[in-house]
Amino acid sequence: MLPTFSRGESIIGIAARYHRLAGLLRFQDTLQALFGTRYAKPASLLPSHLQWMTTKLGYPGGTEELIEAHTALPYFRRFVAPATYAQVLASMAGVNAGGCKLSLGLVPSRLGGSNRLAFCPTCAEQDLASLGVATWYRDTQLPGVLVCAQHQRPLLGLLPQSLRRHPHRLPLPDDLGKQCFPMVSKSSGPVQERLNQIAAMSAELLRSSAPPIYTSLRWHYAAWLLQMGLAKQPAYIDQRALSGAVVAYWRPLRDLPPFDRLLSDLQQSGEHWLATLCRHQRVAHHPLKHLLLMGFLAPNIDAFLVLDPTPPPRINNTATTKAPCHDERLTQLSHLLEEEPISLRQAADRLGLSPHTVITLAQRLHIPVKKRPKQLDTKTCRRLLAALIEPRMLIDISKGHHTSLSTLYRLLAANPTTQALRQQRMLARLRLAERTYIRHLRHQHRTATWQQLRQQAPAACVWLTRHDQIWLERFKSTLPQAKRKGRQIVDWQARDNTMVAVLQTATRTLQSTPGKPQRISLPALAELIEHPDWLCKQLDKLPLTRIYLEENIESVPVFQQRRLNWYRELYQKEMGAKPPDWLLRRLAGLP
Repeated sequence: MLPTFSRGESIIGIAARYHRLAGLLRFQDTLQALFGTRYAKPASLLPSHLQWMTTKLGYPGGTEELIEAHTALPYFRRFVAPATYAQVLASMAGVNAGGCKLSLGLVPSRLGGSNRLAFCPTCAEQDLASLGVATWYRDTQLPGVLVCAQHQRPLLGLLPQSLRRHPHRLPLPDDLGKQCFPMVSKSSGPVQERLNQIAAMSAELLRSSAPPIYTSLRWHYAAWLLQMGLAKQPAYIDQRALSGAVVAYWRPLRDLPPFDRLLSDLQQSGEHWLATLCRHQRVAHHPLKHLLLMGFLAPNIDAFLVLDPTPPPRINNTATTKAPCHDERLTQLSHLLEEEPISLRQAADRLGLSPHTVITLAQRLHIPVKKRPKQLDTKTCRRLLAALIEPRMLIDISKGHHTSLSTLYRLLAANPTTQALRQQRMLARLRLAERTYIRHLRHQHRTATWQQLRQQAPAACVWLTRHDQIWLERFKSTLPQAKRKGRQIVDWQARDNTMVAVLQTATRTLQSTPGKPQRISLPALAELIEHPDWLCKQLDKLPLTRIYLEENIESVPVFQQRRLNWYRELYQKEMGAKPPDWLLRRLAGLP
């Protein structure tokens, strides 16, 4: 039985409803049937393997229409190049959409590209009346959307750690129960107003089929900023005033993620993300950043695009010539050299200029500049080679022989024998220094063990471990040995009893949860205990736990019968009559 396609429903919503209608026991079977692989992750933003899903479900519009109508890809259409958009669309139709988040600007935005699951309670009630079960919609999964754009109610979302722990699950909103939490705890008037604006503009991006505006976007921004007095010319924007105005407008959202990070970046010194938005778009930026700037300038996207984005005319300066100007530094250098005979390097120090600048000025004054010969004579070369053999720092050799570091590096590269001999002597010098330092510490702390010495001198101990292992082993043999503590043996019997008690509490919690009944399954129990990995990796060491699980975990038929009984009692209590079988199975979400 194939599900009907609801408008704006996300891919994970379609897959989750198919899983319930098909009556499959494991999520992997549904993933294999819909996506062609058991390891597909039904992402809420940019899923993959959609060509296989189109063929399986017989979608009438084809794969491209499925992506446009049921994924979040149209959210990025107006801010990326058409070639990039087509490449991402092809990747989502194929088997690997891993690079899509990088191409669309999610990863470099510092906002992350993780998926989330959220739903509107009012939309869930409407789905229950029309479809028989609540589902997931794509507009509530967008980053920064914390309220429903249609009903303006705060969304309920799944905990991120639960979604990362079970990436292959296909849950529906009524399967989550108490695992959902409100994404906005308390919203005052200004907070609700700003959140409604973000949700409405995000939904407007999803519905829009207009061509991209990334090429003229900087001129749209410039036209608005000129009108608001935040720019003097299209290319000269007052970044400080702009960032202050944007922070003041979105201040009600300063404590809500992900707006807290974006607004805090604007308050720091240096270049911020607003400056890159107002320039030529060389890379893709996160649409939420554009929405924050557009929402500050206009109430919606259509109103933002009203102003004419005419770029400024280009100025041709080929015919203009720059008037010659007199450099005061030439006069200062000329007077300084006439007063006393000093070198150009000394003149550079007095004038506060670099030596290269003073040499250039001297050449303009036709003053002869003595340059060092490019080649060294034999006597100087031998003297430098003899100095390089000594275990001294190169900077000290350079100052002592009045030569440059580049000359010394060239000599070492041209003489491998000298280079190897220098490395040996430098290593011997460093080895002696580290040994002396460790002996000095040993003399100060005679009762210290090797672990204590390593804490006091970690760098020296690491160096000796890598380059002087033989001496270090002899030195360690003279140190007092640390007393080893016996390894604690795990009491698996006590853990077994504790785990049984915890599972009993978790079972009672699932049975007493108000609302629709929840199946007592291994994943549901694992969500409520402290060490869920014991149920998978250490179950052979917990016999009482294994027996408890075999006796208390519900099978699918038993859970379906309990679910039918619950809906039968609820219907009889509310309507006062016995429900028909077809209506009862529809309310229970069974085929």
